[in-house]
Amino acid sequence: MKDYFEINVDDVDKSGYKKFVVDSISDEKRKEIEEHDKKFQKIVNERLAGKKKLDSILYYLIMIFAIVSLILALIVFQRTEQDEVPVALLIILAIILGSDIVLGIIYSINRKKIRKEMKGEEFSKMSEENKDIEQSLLKILKVPEGTQKYDIFVRSVHIKNNQVINALKTSYNNYSLYVYKKDDAIYFCDTYELIKLKEKEIKDIKLINDKITFSSWNKKEPPADSKYKPYKVKPTTSGLVVNCFYEVKIERNNEDYILRIPGYEKELMENVFSFKQEDIVQIDQVKENPVQENGNEEVESSKNEDQK
Repeated sequence: MKDYFEINVDDVDKSGYKKFVVDSISDEKRKEIEEHDKKFQKIVNERLAGKKKLDSILYYLIMIFAIVSLILALIVFQRTEQDEVPVALLIILAIILGSDIVLGIIYSINRKKIRKEMKGEEFSKMSEENKDIEQSLLKILKVPEGTQKYDIFVRSVHIKNNQVINALKTSYNNYSLYVYKKDDAIYFCDTYELIKLKEKEIKDIKLINDKITFSSWNKKEPPADSKYKPYKVKPTTSGLVVNCFYEVKIERNNEDYILRIPGYEKELMENVFSFKQEDIVQIDQVKENPVQENGNEEVESSKNEDQK
């Protein structure tokens, strides 16, 4: 089953979602926005490149020193049981632990400097400009004032020999889109394009109690916030994982599509999709292995009986 939001990373204009676009900003406006983004990124790089590089170096040094400290501590513990702890070993352990603490303090100070810089007058001014530009784009696309942004899972793919291959190490990208309902249709907007989904095209909605991986976190609050605690959003080696997700089945022009939405977007499902779900998920119901991707075929739990 095809993803409703599918992006061809090799040629965006040939992306699957393009057939659902009903409006978009002009090419001239798009170029104007791109130029503004380049200008902003240039300032960020000029002002913060050094501090961000130092931030990365300090982070890895802290991790390395912490691992070495743990190994030495285990050795000391074993030697203690044998009543043979060389003084030199204790001194080395103390030096490494002390160095790790100092690095941690420097790391914290550097992070504060980055945050202070980002809150400075120039960055604040550009941030306000970005907000104004975004609002102007929403007006062009006639997105109602006050429309909220929600996370939507988007598939990024390569098309090779007519085969759809997942382009990510996670199952999905996580996009923050404006979503609203109007006249028996649901609209999605990224400020560049407007996508329309007719309600009559929605054939089924389910809450799937299974883990799924995704690329990034878009919310102001961290995943550990009490609001998101029931969904067990945790980092992985390549992104994040959530313990449940909504699955919206769509049929258009005799073709079947699937739209997946993070389980923590309950407000979106209730207010826009009119889908009510009293009990979100019980932890003991969730499977240990997240949804995996294999080319354009999905290997999921037997709970997804419709995926055959």
